[in-house]
Amino acid sequence: MQKITVPNKPGKGLYSGNFYHCLLDGHGLVMPLSVNPIQANAEIKNEASIFQDNYQTDKLNALRRLFERICCLGQMGIEYDYTKYRKNGCFTAEEVVANRRGCCIEETYLFLSVANQAGLNQEMTSALGFLVLRKETGVMDWHACPGILVENLDGNDKHLEYYRFREDPDFRKMVLKIAGREDAPNLSMLLLDLTVPLDWGFGAQHPKMVLMSDSHLLASYFVNSGAHFYLNGAAEKGRAQWQNALKIFPEDTLVLNNLATDAFERRLFKDVLLHTKNFHLIENPKVLIHRADAWLELASMVDMPSVLRAVQKDNAYESSYIALAHAYSDIGFLGEAKKTLALAAQKLERIMEDEINQSNMKAFFADSTIPQNQLQAGAPDVYREYLHYCYKKMAEIDDLIRERQQTA
Repeated sequence: MQKITVPNKPGKGLYSGNFYHCLLDGHGLVMPLSVNPIQANAEIKNEASIFQDNYQTDKLNALRRLFERICCLGQMGIEYDYTKYRKNGCFTAEEVVANRRGCCIEETYLFLSVANQAGLNQEMTSALGFLVLRKETGVMDWHACPGILVENLDGNDKHLEYYRFREDPDFRKMVLKIAGREDAPNLSMLLLDLTVPLDWGFGAQHPKMVLMSDSHLLASYFVNSGAHFYLNGAAEKGRAQWQNALKIFPEDTLVLNNLATDAFERRLFKDVLLHTKNFHLIENPKVLIHRADAWLELASMVDMPSVLRAVQKDNAYESSYIALAHAYSDIGFLGEAKKTLALAAQKLERIMEDEINQSNMKAFFADSTIPQNQLQAGAPDVYREYLHYCYKKMAEIDDLIRERQQTA
């Protein structure tokens, strides 16, 4: 079968150009305009050639083979790493191969680079890059992984299909709109999380994701670069990279999160409000609480919409409920404040049950007023402190309610 050749001119699918069109309005960038995170070197082109041959005869088997080649600790020997030194703060696909290490977004670049060279996105989008939102030990975390649209998935492989593309019409429309593809009844989607072994990552099922456009994918390079510099003591350089990302893709929820958090830590409350002004874009409930706190600092005003959205975005995030309780308390709704603190306590107890270490540990807070049967041994200190705070605050509100009743 004749191979698909990849011409020099951009293709019709996502990520198949040189990304220059994403930079037309991005003046003043610190990094050179030639950055292309999925540019291919000779080794990637060779992998793409092998993959292309296999893909034309057996798509799923070819994807499995490619996964086993380029995943972390796979046949190419790529180590999962996001902390070691990177000259530009983030690796491109070429640098992942050259250094044999990379993080989730860098591994995603590598997959997209191979897929691009194999022509998968030349006529229409098949290979995809996703920003994943997930929770780890109760904290919002960002992740990335590639995916692929495939037709006529065999019945024996249906269990690998990404469930939201099949079951969630809004998610399916979002993917197809950004990908620029027509829907078809036989169209399925697979996720390939390259940071975990084949049994877990091939056909991954992350619950919350956004498909990255060309601009979003390019911005992710600068977001990751900025985080690397920021966390390694070069805060100004990190902020500059985040500003670059914002110029390329102003709706990037991760860069808005980073800039708002940085501004809050530096007590630049006006900047917090600036970076969260379109707070419907903010996914991290903690950042929405920063916005509410900034309003309190600047105007002594309770920003109820931000706090309510924090609860809406993640109804298991206990800090959102605590902040909402504060807001209710500030405006005199003591009964609602107590109810909300009780919900926070329930969330915390559930988290503590999930996090419990079933080893020889004893109950904490022996001198606390919290009933001992509500305490979980082995839970992380931060959760126990939050739980202690909730019950303490509820007792204070009870006192205020009694005082109000006595003076009525």
